[in-house]
Amino acid sequence: MGGCFGGQNEVEGYIIVVRIKGVMPLDTEHMIQEILTKIRPYIQRDGGDVEYLGYEDGIVMIRLTGACVGCGLADSTIHDVIEQILVEEVPGVIAVEQVD
Repeated sequence: MGGCFGGQNEVEGYIIVVRIKGVMPLDTEHMIQEILTKIRPYIQRDGGDVEYLGYEDGIVMIRLTGACVGCGLADSTIHDVIEQILVEEVPGVIAVEQVD
């Protein structure tokens, strides 16, 4: 097993921040939740998960849990998977940052 999707460490989850440019459209939160729902099975199949926490002042928070926590490739999962998809699919999303 490789990457965050294959890690076995189950330490406390990470919190990830998604930055939103400008004013958040009314349907942005719904779009983010739908996309995370589509991403979730790929993360879960290797023992991890992604949890949507909400947003405040244009910042959307999610948490990686399970096998993703402490995995050396969690950053790759965040930036190469979650960030790429959210930036491409949700107008105004410009980045995903992990907050320790």
